Amino acid sequence: MKKQNNSGSTMVSVIVAFVLLMIGIMMFTTVIYAVFDLTAEAERVRRKADTAMEAYYTGNLEEEREVLDGIWLKDQDSKTSFSISGKVYEGSYQGYRIYFFADK
Repeated sequence: MKKQNNSGSTMVSVIVAFVLLMIGIMMFTTVIYAVFDLTAEAERVRRKADTAMEAYYTGNLEEEREVLDGIWLKDQDSKTSFSISGKVYEGSYQGYRIYFFADK
């Protein structure tokens, strides 16, 4: 009776390991590309928001209108409340809405 020698790796196990490694690398690169895309989108949104805030502070909003005359907030248990006097305004710039309080 012959004794089998199973001490080495077979070609099939090497191919399976290589395929698993390639699948892992493909998943990793897919995640990296998604992260780059999300980072670029976040940067675009941040720049647009910065431009809208600059328009607010320089008085160059596209539209500005009064929304409320003062605001009153209270806690759910009705024990704590406070109010802010003055008017609440809504301004818009390139699709962004900015709410602010002012006594105009």
